[in-house]
Amino acid sequence: RLCMACHNGRRSSDDVDDQIQNGSSHFGPHHSNQGDMLAGVNAYQDVNPSFPWTSSRHILVEDACVTCHTHPNDGDPDAGIDAFTGHTFAPTVEACQPCHGGLTSFDEVAALEDFDGDGNVEGVQLEIEGLLALLQQAIIDAPGAMPTSADSLQADFEGYLGATHITTVPQREAGYNWAFVDYDGSKGVHNAAYSVQLLQQSILYIDPSGRLPERAYVLVNP
Repeated sequence: RLCMACHNGRRSSDDVDDQIQNGSSHFGPHHSNQGDMLAGVNAYQDVNPSFPWTSSRHILVEDACVTCHTHPNDGDPDAGIDAFTGHTFAPTVEACQPCHGGLTSFDEVAALEDFDGDGNVEGVQLEIEGLLALLQQAIIDAPGAMPTSADSLQADFEGYLGATHITTVPQREAGYNWAFVDYDGSKGVHNAAYSVQLLQQSILYIDPSGRLPERAYVLVNP
């Protein structure tokens, strides 16, 4: 709870709707939305209101953020080493091992499917990177975009995403979810199911012509 008091997107649904309709120079959630991602809430789910959104079970990890991001040490009084919490924030794969086995890197957490449709089932983070790239390009290439949109977004995607003279409402609708996943920073580790769903459904919304191969978009189990 202490972590999530700051690490949230700091946007109400009205704030999100206002950004999408009217643009913003600070488009997207605040750059600390890990709590929202972990809980699977507050993204722009109206890209597909009828979709049965689900979430991973990481919110149920005992002590949540503390388990993965702090590494307590009981210390050694005889050696003059005080007990400490290891509050460096850096996650370690050791925190994942009770559920995911003997990992040596986060890349070894394999995705359930080929979510980005590139023909390979890769690690979760690589699949999310692939989907982020696909959604970014789909937004740049969006039908009905303004004439100067593509060049501007190619030059500075994040900077121009919330600019009403550059992007349309549909681009910003899909773009909010791109920002939500990207700003979380975990590349799916915090909530793989929600991340995949947000990116896939946003790609299908902005580009229903088939940028994602049919085999790629599947309902991700929690």
